[in-house]
Amino acid sequence: MISDGFQSAFNRILEPQIPDITILSFLIMIATMGINIVTSIYENQKGREIGSTILISDALHTRSDIYVSSAVIVGFVAVNSGFTIMDPLISIFIAF
Repeated sequence: MISDGFQSAFNRILEPQIPDITILSFLIMIATMGINIVTSIYENQKGREIGSTILISDALHTRSDIYVSSAVIVGFVAVNSGFTIMDPLISIFIAF
């Protein structure tokens, strides 16, 4: 079964669309990354402090969100630099 995100990204390769990326887009992604970094560190520390493998695992999951946000920011920069194909390609990478 193909995920909706993968299918949507693949369709944007076949029928290109240029996303509207603004400074607000960047600010939201940077804020999201910051919140996820703080959350991941806190969860990891508390998880180790109380011996909770669930909390430590969730910290790792939150860390994966940081990587996704980083990829989105790279996509924003690429699209703003004229490499619009990067938007669906990064979407496919994230979908996997």
